[in-house]
Amino acid sequence: MIIVFMLQQESNYSGETIENVFDDSFFGSDIWELFSSNPDTEPRTVCGIEASENGKPVLLPVAKYDIVFVKLGSPISGSICGSSGLPPSRIPADAETLLNCDWSLWFRLAKASSKFGNPSAFCTHISESLLETFTVLIPPLEYKLICEQVNHSQGHDGHLISVACSNWSIKLVFPQSQSQPDTSQEEDTCALIGYALTPKENGNLVKKPMCACSGDEILAELLWQLNIPFDDIVEKVTVNSRLLPLGLSPLLTRSDEDRPSFIPANTTNIALIGQYVEIDGESTLSLEYGVRSAELAVQRLLNLDISLPKVKRSTVVARYGNCPRKDYIQ
Repeated sequence: MIIVFMLQQESNYSGETIENVFDDSFFGSDIWELFSSNPDTEPRTVCGIEASENGKPVLLPVAKYDIVFVKLGSPISGSICGSSGLPPSRIPADAETLLNCDWSLWFRLAKASSKFGNPSAFCTHISESLLETFTVLIPPLEYKLICEQVNHSQGHDGHLISVACSNWSIKLVFPQSQSQPDTSQEEDTCALIGYALTPKENGNLVKKPMCACSGDEILAELLWQLNIPFDDIVEKVTVNSRLLPLGLSPLLTRSDEDRPSFIPANTTNIALIGQYVEIDGESTLSLEYGVRSAELAVQRLLNLDISLPKVKRSTVVARYGNCPRKDYIQ
């Protein structure tokens, strides 16, 4: 969770550290609540942050000109790591154990008012939101071999490709900074990043779900897909995986009210940011989306007369225009 105070009278704190500006109880708290000085009236103004530390309530005042930014939810909450030799552990049966404080705060806000959206729409459909990522740490020579084989067998010369016919729906990301690896430096390591959209399916070669596979088994499946001998590379490579039960949650089917506005209606000093707020004309599940929500919030709350960078529209939107929400939301 991110809560940021923008101190308008920052000259009063010249030379001070954050530890001196805020009470010690601010740090280490794991349960946060926002509340209003006039909870039954509009507009709502955040006047303080109530925190619980070691079971004891503490209060942090929010001054008249302070602004509070709240990050809602997190796609990486509850993530489970695996290694070359071990798969990620099983997803807990109790979905609530997957939710971090970003989600806890959102539920508290949503309970107070529907203007803060509906977090349940995004965190209670694990079978649909499950995503698995993996990172392949590999020497430059072998990395170049994989790049060349991908360009040849997949007919693609870009930095993001889909592995054809993969039961796990594997996507590979080749960082642009490594487009020309120095193969003479054997001690260097390159990174190949991948993710799977359907990790609960059995693999084409490895006949079990990706989420039950070790990193070496994921590597075997990937190299088989790319027609690269496994034994020639396996000893030189490390594969770390990460299972994200909520990884695709920002893309789940929703209603109009499930995503709150980045500036909730009839509020004066609070902004909501992250993957789950509503921004017209933009696609979620990207770093740019989360940053954009913060940019728009700062622009609105501080009344800044600045022009934000234009959003790069997708090919589909550019060709066919925006689809009315009522046509595709169930």
